[in-house]
Amino acid sequence: VMLSKQILLRGVGSGGRRCLSTVLEDFPSTPATSPQPRTVGAVSVTKLPSGLTVITSPNTASSTVSLTIPGGSLAELPSESGASLAARFLAFTSARGRSTLKTRRDLEDAGATTFTGHAREGLTMGYTCSPEYAEELLTTLSQKTLYEPWDVSSAISQSSLLGTSMSTSPLLTLQDGIYSASYGPDTVAGRSVYGSPSPSSVQDYYERVGSNAGVLSATGVDHASFVSAASSAFGESSASGSTPPQPTFNAGDYRLSADCAQAHIAVTFPAPSLAAGLVMKAHFDSGPFSGYSAAGLAGFYAVGDDGKELWTSVQEYVSGAAASADLKAAKAAAKAAVMFGTESSYDLAMLLGAHGKGPEDVCKDIDAVKDVVVKGGSVAKVGKVDGVG
Repeated sequence: VMLSKQILLRGVGSGGRRCLSTVLEDFPSTPATSPQPRTVGAVSVTKLPSGLTVITSPNTASSTVSLTIPGGSLAELPSESGASLAARFLAFTSARGRSTLKTRRDLEDAGATTFTGHAREGLTMGYTCSPEYAEELLTTLSQKTLYEPWDVSSAISQSSLLGTSMSTSPLLTLQDGIYSASYGPDTVAGRSVYGSPSPSSVQDYYERVGSNAGVLSATGVDHASFVSAASSAFGESSASGSTPPQPTFNAGDYRLSADCAQAHIAVTFPAPSLAAGLVMKAHFDSGPFSGYSAAGLAGFYAVGDDGKELWTSVQEYVSGAAASADLKAAKAAAKAAVMFGTESSYDLAMLLGAHGKGPEDVCKDIDAVKDVVVKGGSVAKVGKVDGVG
């Protein structure tokens, strides 16, 4: 967590030297010596008749536009394992009247950079560009893909590469294991997001989830003008999809022994809200390990050369310092992370899309958190963990 430092400057005022206050009076355009936090500006929210929620903030030099579609791997049917991850890569592909190549050239000509994201709770896609192009490029998000065979094949190949990376990375494997331990390996929330989907299952999944009412967040734009452009780009028809229910937390265990140099252990607890998860993460970050949070979950991650010694340290922490949170300090750290973590247009847009509100309101939610409950956690162990626990 970054901490701001205030520097006190004193004018000398003797020996003919002039103090700083006199200089500022003579030269009023001199920049302030104490940096002020960036003003996010008024966050505005409008829900369109289609169900799409549009949330914007005006005060950024560049614009980031992000579309979050609820669903993710939680919306997969048993026959669609891995389809949600592949669907992520169908963003910015061939649509009616626009090929994949033309879409990417239009984005490139506007100087835009694109991004896509995948989580168990939803899919994210968007772009960062000069504010003058933010509305013009909305059709690259709103137009439905035509599922051209080459686009679907490419999407499946890219998701397969991610699966290969996971199988060789203890951290990525641990991340997958966290959900298996927390929700059960046979549940849709607990099974791996990596799979071998067929082209038809990817299309079936995206057709169903793509109709969910999502959140369109944008920074560096005028709200009224952007809402009008979004209404035109996305249309007025009501969304027909449904959002999957929140899965039930199960304090389970996941273990995968592997031939690697270190042991990796993650302990995860249920988080009743996004704000509570941020407070819990801040609490864990103040301890000997690294905290993390996701929708419905928060916990900490530990790594060490000796698995048994590491597990002993983890157990001591869970039964001691982790269970006795300094709520005031954790809230302060969580709020600092929110404010310092929204300095870029991209980070601000991500926060708007995830929380449906601006950083000031997220901080109010953090202030409203009553307690940090650290008990009944799930455990995931990967790597050098033979005989551990």
